[in-house]
Amino acid sequence: MYIISKKNKLFLIFLLNLVFTNSVISQFTLVGKVSDYEGNPIQFAIVWDSIAKSGTKCNSSGFFELKKTNLNNILVISSVGKPKKRMTVKSQDTMFIVFEDDTNRKLNRDIVIKKPVIYLYPESEIDVHIKVEFEGKFNFTYPSYENGWVVKAFPSGKLINRKDNKTYYYLFWDGEKKYPTNPSIYESGFVIHRDSTVSFLQNVLVKYGLNEYEANEFIVFWTPYLIKNEWNFIHFRTGKEYESISKNKVIPKPDVEIRVFMDFMKIDKPFPIAIQPIIPAQRKGFTLVEWGGAELNESIK
Repeated sequence: MYIISKKNKLFLIFLLNLVFTNSVISQFTLVGKVSDYEGNPIQFAIVWDSIAKSGTKCNSSGFFELKKTNLNNILVISSVGKPKKRMTVKSQDTMFIVFEDDTNRKLNRDIVIKKPVIYLYPESEIDVHIKVEFEGKFNFTYPSYENGWVVKAFPSGKLINRKDNKTYYYLFWDGEKKYPTNPSIYESGFVIHRDSTVSFLQNVLVKYGLNEYEANEFIVFWTPYLIKNEWNFIHFRTGKEYESISKNKVIPKPDVEIRVFMDFMKIDKPFPIAIQPIIPAQRKGFTLVEWGGAELNESIK
């Protein structure tokens, strides 16, 4: 049998009180919203704190208020006809809980791929062969694609098409395809008001590696589409992510490829999302630059 001295007993009581006090102080009221993958509120869903052993019910707008919870507590969210969802409380900020599309819906609607344009900047005059691997149908190409382009490329960016001996300054195509996965799910992006469209594009395109001429062409083409909407969500596909749109087979192979594809869609109001990181590109040697975009009409998450 262990005997605890009066001094140690008082110290133990002090520690227990300290732990209890800190636990109570750290408790807070969590406010959140439960919705489906399209942003529609899930009415009367149950939010249960499995650690605090307490819960609450969402109102008709999907909002809930959970009292006396703590950071790192585990929430279990349930709704009729949906599998239970578990989430960890990571902060005291408003918590947005989204049920995935449990029907595994895939997009079957064709997306219009608008104005991918390809610029070529070799270090010296060379002939370049380009084929576009595109799992869709071309609507228009300029110059005429005819199973590929063969051009004489100059360091200035000027191109002479070998098939008609005419001068061009980029290779153009557009078409329609089905996105391979649901394009409405994003981990990062930008929420932009129409009044900030031009300044936003001027800033971000240079960071992606476009020069002033290329960025100017991008802005002139896309701004009329973007400013039709008060708010837009924008996500840029670059590198490997661009390859879900198309791939280029280029001979000789460029030293650097800068490819920027803009997904965008109208949104009713701003929503919280991580800002998309930008990996700057540097031109060196034979450089290929390509940009394009698509307006999405599906709901996004």
